[in-house]
Amino acid sequence: MQVVEKTGNMVAATFLHDVNRNNEPQLHVHAVIANATKASDGKWHAVHNDQLYRGQHLLGAVHNAELRARIEALGYETTPARNPINGAFEIKGVSREAIDAFSTRREEILVALAREGRSSPRERELAALATRQAKNPEFNPEQRGAEWQATAERVGFDGRALINAAAERSTQRETVWSRVVEGARGIGARGLAIAGAMGLTPKDGDPLVPERLGRLDPKAFAAAQAVASAPAI
Repeated sequence: MQVVEKTGNMVAATFLHDVNRNNEPQLHVHAVIANATKASDGKWHAVHNDQLYRGQHLLGAVHNAELRARIEALGYETTPARNPINGAFEIKGVSREAIDAFSTRREEILVALAREGRSSPRERELAALATRQAKNPEFNPEQRGAEWQATAERVGFDGRALINAAAERSTQRETVWSRVVEGARGIGARGLAIAGAMGLTPKDGDPLVPERLGRLDPKAFAAAQAVASAPAI
């Protein structure tokens, strides 16, 4: 008989990418998870991955929250994306024209969906796979940089002022999360504020949140609320 055990460990490798298939700026991470986890018997066993699939939206929200905090720590201000799925966000000061000009992959997917009258999340995923180009093994950073510069000039975007302002702001070490909890009193209120800013739906007294919350710091409290919110996503 097989018994499921919560091991609390996994073997994974992450790969940081900074462009999409159209060689446009898109910072993202791929995680390759090995089908192996070490159990209490000291042996390696296969992973029961049901929870990983169920928690895809939650994992995405946690990742975006961490990425957003790191970007804000560099001094950039952020705002929720036009379609803030899983906590997606944008950098303030980057015009809509610039975002659209560097988002031709999104346009390709939307055109494919409209052509077939489809719109569900699963259909979007399939359209993304069907329309993406093959990877180009010939990496040429100089050519890519020149193309980006030409695109930015075409839409009238100059990021130098944005970068300079971010560099000055970074010395204050302020992030979106520190601003979110500003004025909130108590660990619970701060944790709820952080979880809410992640695009989740926290609520006080959730039965899935562990007891004795007073022992948790605000980030741990927010993490508990995020996990409790996962079934509702």
